[in-house]
Amino acid sequence: MTLFQKKEFEELAAIEIENCISIYVPTQRVGENKESRLTLKNTVSALEKQLQGMGFKKSEAEKYLDPIKKVVDDTSIWRHLSDTMVIFKSTDHFWVKNLPIKTKEFYLISNKYHLLPLLDLFNQNNSYFIFLLSLKKNKLYEATQHEIVEIVSDDVFPDDIRDSAGQDVVQKSLEYRSRMPGKEFAPFHGKGEGKDYKETEVLKYMEDIDDGLKELLEGYHVPVVVAAVESIFAQLKEATTLKNLYPKCIPGNYDNDDILLIHNKANELLKPYFDKQKNEKKEKYLEAPDSQIISDTQDVIKAAYMGQIETLFVEKGSHLWGEFDEETGEVNIRAEEKPGDRCLVDYTAQTVFMKGGNVFIEDIGDMPESGSPLNAVLRFQV
Repeated sequence: MTLFQKKEFEELAAIEIENCISIYVPTQRVGENKESRLTLKNTVSALEKQLQGMGFKKSEAEKYLDPIKKVVDDTSIWRHLSDTMVIFKSTDHFWVKNLPIKTKEFYLISNKYHLLPLLDLFNQNNSYFIFLLSLKKNKLYEATQHEIVEIVSDDVFPDDIRDSAGQDVVQKSLEYRSRMPGKEFAPFHGKGEGKDYKETEVLKYMEDIDDGLKELLEGYHVPVVVAAVESIFAQLKEATTLKNLYPKCIPGNYDNDDILLIHNKANELLKPYFDKQKNEKKEKYLEAPDSQIISDTQDVIKAAYMGQIETLFVEKGSHLWGEFDEETGEVNIRAEEKPGDRCLVDYTAQTVFMKGGNVFIEDIGDMPESGSPLNAVLRFQV
């Protein structure tokens, strides 16, 4: 799985052409995803009928959808997925990605791609750090909810516990362990010299790790999430004076694990931290004067186009079908979707995001103000 970056969103948002197909298929991270695969197969059949209803010949519709059919038939694609498979198809463009967002099954043919669910990946841009720690290796990463990059430490950290403890200590410890078959680099539980050396090694290693973290992260106040077995994490917590060490770790041995999997686990662990900004924005909506908040759908759509919205709350799963004339400011909302319609909720969210505003997708019961799928805080009072 690869990460989805803001640049990709901007490139997708810039595409405007007839017959843009957007598909969202919920998937499972493990297993063969037979149900999801069947969902996509049925979606292709439904799209084929819809394209024929829009004037495509059967052979033309089949050819247009052929890249998506190949995804259905490629069994290797369905074994290692995330939470949702997202597919975009237009005349000269085809895009497939597996993303860590929770969505419902959805497809649409319009003149723009439906990108609203992807905005969940950019709700926050809070940075944090992930530190992979074991007795055999360690690595430091800087991350946001949607990006991660390894930090080059240049010998700031010891390579492993042997590097930290020094050859004399390690050699004596190994001599003791050599008399205990199968116990190399395993914790000692008995009394005596071997146990003392083990404690000395681990303590020195943790102190060196702590020194390295403080050196690299001086001035940073964002969380540092550790991925380690719980016993190692407990020893680091005892040795460290780092104030922004996150109190919970990602438990397990990750010496050979995919960093993107660890990144997903870190995002889940830090959900309360990420929700803080959203809650603060929601409080601002509730406390703002009436002249700085709007929830009338047509007013919100127009304000989005004018770049007046600082924060937009969108009701999850909501759709408004119709058109917005950017030249006249006229909004035409229909009760039912017609072929080629664009979702105006998606239009509004994309527009706010592309103009530098915040977009939060909320369950219906979590909207600041009920009764409207769009709640907005304006940049200034009107």
